[in-house]
Amino acid sequence: MKTDKNNLMSEVQRSDNELKTIREQQWKTKMMEMGQRIQKERKELGLSQEQLAIAVGVSLNSISSIERGIFSPALDTFHEICDALMVSPDYLLFGLNEETEVSPIIRKALRMSESEQKTVEKLLLDLHWLYRYDSPEEEK
Repeated sequence: MKTDKNNLMSEVQRSDNELKTIREQQWKTKMMEMGQRIQKERKELGLSQEQLAIAVGVSLNSISSIERGIFSPALDTFHEICDALMVSPDYLLFGLNEETEVSPIIRKALRMSESEQKTVEKLLLDLHWLYRYDSPEEEK
């Protein structure tokens, strides 16, 4: 009877260890996926790891480790990363896109200084007028 109990306890222990290993692997996979999304968004914004680290208030090594899935950020750091990249936590954690997703061009424009924004606005107006008046007439 005692041997049966010991065998059962041993089997439960082995199952717990296997489950723990599976959960650890799933966690590592999720952290790697999140890191890849952070890297993708950072690159789309034209930011270096160093620039993101400064914006978030962490070391360059931390950003590098987060992007490689080696290190998971603290909650406040995660929030700062979302703000700096202008993405939702759901996107970084789960890859869920929002209907109100902001395009990379708009996100870059939002990071520009006021004078840079005015320069871009003037350029767009000039292009609009150029296209409007220099385009071939439509055939009637």
